[in-house]
Amino acid sequence: SCDSAVYATPAVAMGTLPANATALDTEIGQQSPTGGTPTSAALQGTVDFAVSHKQANPLHEVVAVLATDGIPTLCDPTDADDIAQIAAAGFNGNPSVPTFVIGVISPNDPGAQATLDQIAAAGGGTTSAFIVDPNGNVTQAFLDALNQIRGNSLACEYFIPQPTPPDTIDYGLVNVDHTPPGSSTANTLPYVGDATSCDPTTGGWYYDTDPAVTEPTKIMMCPATCDLLQAGGDLSIRVGCETVVPR
Repeated sequence: SCDSAVYATPAVAMGTLPANATALDTEIGQQSPTGGTPTSAALQGTVDFAVSHKQANPLHEVVAVLATDGIPTLCDPTDADDIAQIAAAGFNGNPSVPTFVIGVISPNDPGAQATLDQIAAAGGGTTSAFIVDPNGNVTQAFLDALNQIRGNSLACEYFIPQPTPPDTIDYGLVNVDHTPPGSSTANTLPYVGDATSCDPTTGGWYYDTDPAVTEPTKIMMCPATCDLLQAGGDLSIRVGCETVVPR
């Protein structure tokens, strides 16, 4: 289809993994792609959906991923410049949604990598596309690309894993550690209590509800910390030591 609205409606509703894996696997297995490559319509619809989801979930880290097995051949526009503008509009908009590109193409495919690199660079996620050689281990290479995309930035809220009864969580013994990219040293982020107590410079984190009143389900990052996490790195949640609070 060349109707971008078709691609703006996901075949499988947004959900968390691994719970949503079966539905995704089933849906993908039912598809038999044929014909040309409608890149512009597919990307426009995907970016539209991603922006809408980001608007509804402002603390989520939302990205678009264009996975393709060739250069654009269907649906106007088909040239790299105009398709790159679709990715750029998503990245430069408010809210901003970066686009990543994975190309399952031969490294010798004339012009393909240059085209996909241009779209990826305009999308703001990376300076070039991830290229998967169809003659190699496609599954592993594709998974590696997705893992790199996932690690490019960190989310701003996290669900709290629920223990198996009769175990419980002591919410006064929870800490959040962030290790910046390229570092081996973790920094413990301070617990600030609630959103109104977030420091505009030092940031911190809080629960979605007061644990003294209602059992929380999420850990939320203050805006300053959310900005920090956009650079990526590693984030871990530790249970068992007294929660660190601002000094």
